[in-house]
Amino acid sequence: MHLSTTEKKNYLIGFSFIIIMVASATMLNDMEIILPEIGALTAGTWIYQNGTWINQPLKIFLAPSGTAIIGFLVNQLTISYAQKVLLGLLLMLILLRVLHSNLAPSFATGLLPIIINATHWSFIVAILLFTLVLTCGVFLQGNYKNTTPSSIMKKHHMIIFAIMALVWVGAVWFFGFSQMAAIPPVMVVFFEVLQET
Repeated sequence: MHLSTTEKKNYLIGFSFIIIMVASATMLNDMEIILPEIGALTAGTWIYQNGTWINQPLKIFLAPSGTAIIGFLVNQLTISYAQKVLLGLLLMLILLRVLHSNLAPSFATGLLPIIINATHWSFIVAILLFTLVLTCGVFLQGNYKNTTPSSIMKKHHMIIFAIMALVWVGAVWFFGFSQMAAIPPVMVVFFEVLQET
């Protein structure tokens, strides 16, 4: 596969961005700012330029940042892990509906603080900074202008997602595997597939 100069540049910038994130976490001795979901967002927005993700660049900042804040705040509550996951997912669904965003990786950024038990505000600062840089990059590349708007999240999709999340969280809690309540890649893929139906 032959890559154009622009594609090579996008790969280089994307990988450099991820390396900077990991290097920052190492230098600051703060593992909470290693964010795998930012790697996925970088690949989707800068390298592969997924049209449904980059169509509204501002939401690359608003949606993942908003869900990360939700997850971080929910994680501070004195409720069980499974309850945190369920409450977090429901609030994230509502936020994405309000923002008219179908950016599936937002679920991953929202679940991450619950999974890693993030307690320091450096997590939120890192999410805000990295998503802001991604948004600026998409604006600078300008390819979002040639994409078609993604469809607004349908109410019945929200209901199906919420029911499936409830069933999954309830099942793993019942069988004593509550730590499996949140599996970000599965949630992201399920949400993406749901939008295609």
